[in-house]
Amino acid sequence: MVIARLPCVRCTERCSSTVNSPTVENYETKAREVEESRLPVFLKIGQRIVWVVYALVVVSIGLKERIARRERTTREARQLADNARFQVETQQYEAQQEAARVRDARQFALQQQEAQRRAAEP
Repeated sequence: MVIARLPCVRCTERCSSTVNSPTVENYETKAREVEESRLPVFLKIGQRIVWVVYALVVVSIGLKERIARRERTTREARQLADNARFQVETQQYEAQQEAARVRDARQFALQQQEAQRRAAEP
């Protein structure tokens, strides 16, 4: 990039005082050195690398959150299934207990009837 000399604000022709100024020449030299150096290329490459790493980090964090959410959902589903299984087992146990009580009550009633019949026989 070549910097063109602009006319002075006060006049339309180029000022000779700024052309021969050591400060202007110093800045011109520094600008030419920066333009010709490889540093901007390396900085651009470094910038691209940083953006790639940043993108990878963002994607990996997003994937980790998605995996964690899926695991949480799976864990909740398993817990619901376990709760449902426990309720079914509890109901089955209670039904078995009720069936056993009914069976015991029938046996007791039959024993009572048998005892009454024996007592009624002479």
